[in-house]
Amino acid sequence: MIQTEPHHLRMGTRLNNRYLIQGVLGEGSFGITYVGMDEVLCQKVAVKEFFPRGAITRNNQQTNEVVSVYGTKAANFHQGEEKFLQEARTLAQFNNVAGVVRVQDFFRENGTAYIVMEYLEGITLKQYLQTYGPISVEEMQNIFAPILEALDKIHQNGVIHRDISPDNIMCLPEGEAKLMDFGAARDYTDYSEEGLSVILKMGFAPIEQYDSHGKQGPWTDIYALGATMYQCLTGRKPDDATKRSLEDTLVSPSMLGVRIAPPVEYAIMRALQIRPADRYRNLGEFCEDLYSVVSDNTVSVNMNTFIQPVGSYDWGSPSGTSSQSRQQGYPDVPPYTPPQPPVKTKNSTPLIVALCCTLTAVIMIGIGVVLFTNSKNSQTAGNTARAESGKE
Repeated sequence: MIQTEPHHLRMGTRLNNRYLIQGVLGEGSFGITYVGMDEVLCQKVAVKEFFPRGAITRNNQQTNEVVSVYGTKAANFHQGEEKFLQEARTLAQFNNVAGVVRVQDFFRENGTAYIVMEYLEGITLKQYLQTYGPISVEEMQNIFAPILEALDKIHQNGVIHRDISPDNIMCLPEGEAKLMDFGAARDYTDYSEEGLSVILKMGFAPIEQYDSHGKQGPWTDIYALGATMYQCLTGRKPDDATKRSLEDTLVSPSMLGVRIAPPVEYAIMRALQIRPADRYRNLGEFCEDLYSVVSDNTVSVNMNTFIQPVGSYDWGSPSGTSSQSRQQGYPDVPPYTPPQPPVKTKNSTPLIVALCCTLTAVIMIGIGVVLFTNSKNSQTAGNTARAESGKE
């Protein structure tokens, strides 16, 4: 927990006549998360408060009510508040999905809104990587198995997360993992031209998320999954998608010394393709490659649960065909060829300089010999002339 600030709820505050605030777990740009006690069920809960930084404030010495910062439009705040509650409604659809944090309640109070979720004992994947560094392929496959199964069920219901990253995955002491923070989740099934809000997390957001009218779908989450897995294995976050679209210098994990089977590496690098049409269309395809090589200790995904997500989209003529892409009508992607390091060539400059110096020395020696010879001949000629004059 972090230290309480004047704009936080006072410790001991009771929300909705049920939830007793006991501490602050964390704070982000759009909200504050508290640890609380459900006095009805006598269990810990996480309480998320809608608190957009810079838009509202509070002095907890006087009241728990929030007040708007001067210049903040009330309409914008209420629109954000409604989207916040929509996150709760979205999450509540998946309370029976093991890999997703469960929502227990949501309500309005103190001039803002709250979501009550199950309290998870653990650390985020971001904190895990900061503490332990890059992980093995086996560890990565184990962590993501429940996340992938949960996300596939979400996709089957026509919803995409749009904000997958290490700080939105919770690692639990039992070795399980859960997906959190559905604040950016949206329905994608109709593929309408109506714009989606631009949600960006540098290094994890694919190129289509930079455009409010970009075609987003399961492939959008798959890019973010690939970026998260890439950081897990290499310790490096991929470059921003816009930068990669201009010059892609992303190298495969094996080139960075990671021990990884080619099919698994191919799965991650295909998930990270810049063009949406070059990525996997759904998680079933992705997991088929990602878990094609596993160790005896790997918790693999249940492929029987993966089906074609709802909705469809015409990506145009496929660039090739494979058994899978022919069946599903998706373009085939040629095998990923990682960028090769530049070939080191011998630098010819020192040799040229040496040759020039040698040539100059030879010329100078030659000139010296010629001058010495001429001087000698002149001296000899002078001596001869003086001798002949003496004889006369």
